[in-house]
Amino acid sequence: MSSSTSTLRALDPAEAYFHLMDGVSPMHFVVFAERTGPLDAERVRASLAILQESDALLAVSIDYDEALRQLVFKQDRSQAIPVVTVDTGTDAWEPWIEAELMRPFERGVAPLVRCHILRESPRGKSCLALTCHHAIGDGRSSADLMRRLLDLVAGGGSANGMGTDAASPVAGGVPLHHQFPASFQWDVQEGALRKAAGALTRDAMRDGFPDAPPWFARSPGPRAMRLLRVRLGAGIVQDLVDATRREGASMHGVLCAAQLIGQYRLFGGAAPHKLLLTCPVDLRHHLVAEASVRPTQLYASNVFSTYGIDGDTSLWPLARQVMARTREQIRRGDGHYFYSAKSVAQAIRSPMEASLFNEVVATALQGSVMSAVGKLEAPGRDASVESISFAIAPSVQNAVFSAASTFAGCMTINMVYDEGNLVEGTVPALAEAMKSLLVGAARQATVASQVGAG
Repeated sequence: MSSSTSTLRALDPAEAYFHLMDGVSPMHFVVFAERTGPLDAERVRASLAILQESDALLAVSIDYDEALRQLVFKQDRSQAIPVVTVDTGTDAWEPWIEAELMRPFERGVAPLVRCHILRESPRGKSCLALTCHHAIGDGRSSADLMRRLLDLVAGGGSANGMGTDAASPVAGGVPLHHQFPASFQWDVQEGALRKAAGALTRDAMRDGFPDAPPWFARSPGPRAMRLLRVRLGAGIVQDLVDATRREGASMHGVLCAAQLIGQYRLFGGAAPHKLLLTCPVDLRHHLVAEASVRPTQLYASNVFSTYGIDGDTSLWPLARQVMARTREQIRRGDGHYFYSAKSVAQAIRSPMEASLFNEVVATALQGSVMSAVGKLEAPGRDASVESISFAIAPSVQNAVFSAASTFAGCMTINMVYDEGNLVEGTVPALAEAMKSLLVGAARQATVASQVGAG
């Protein structure tokens, strides 16, 4: 690799947002592959080197350019992606993932990716984990990065036979902001930001401001991320997919509805409550030119809304409501506005002006997050992979960040929460309620179809 360092490009507002979050509550994420066999560390290093040469954002740091008055990606191909091998013995590997979620990336130091090989020696199993800064990727592009890595490793750490998918250099991608439809270019339209802000406020107020959840600790302790996993087998998932289609909903809507109803039950009693839900959404299909998962790139945004829930709220009507509202928010451009907010723009101009951004984050309304990326593609060469999924740490104002994905027909919901920020037992109770709701809906659909067939 060359030792030269050069400016690749300025950060997009979306990328800058997640860089700025490092100073408040890091939101980089870990994508991990669970495997039935061991991994060779040298093959992993060689394979990462191939990917790093072919994908510009895998060899960058983030720094401030005084002349440009911009946060920029600095490319430094002299720094390899670090690989750390850990033998967990008979212990679970999840604590290593939990620690990675909060371990910061050093400013001005490339790359913004780390790799861990977690070995379970007694059983011969392994977990391959990539920690990626959110400024250089999202759940879908990072899962694709993992798939390409696994295929390279299975091929002996060589790009031979992989074609252009692994070996051809690509640039740093066309930033999200540059692919917005013209009507969403808030920063160049007089009054557009105020108009968008009004739409966001009306949407948040549609069911009223969210109630203060009782599960946040009165006196938060030190931040301590915990990972709780909900797994649904292929049969349950297929029944749920079939039921979702019959009910005119979406899988994303069903997952969001299960989380909202599960949280409502944590209040106890039958009084109505209003809950805030944030949903990361993949914008690739909604941009001027549809973006790819390669190069590694951030093409996700956030939309949020409050939902009024009471004792009579049922899963399917709420799922349809979430689906309709989320699609309307994407169409209207709410998520695009999110990254064009004044607090982000001000902090991008100068690191010394980040106080407004920090204040906005610290005073945000309390809620939760559900991210559903759908079906993840399996590696073509590595048959030992049992599951690929990802996890992200929630911000201080969110009780849980749930990341749902499907692999080989099975669904994994990785629920990350700050143990020091919540009343004990909150997320385990929520996870149990969500699983009960989803499994119950799938089983009811099976019974209904059998009755109909009879």
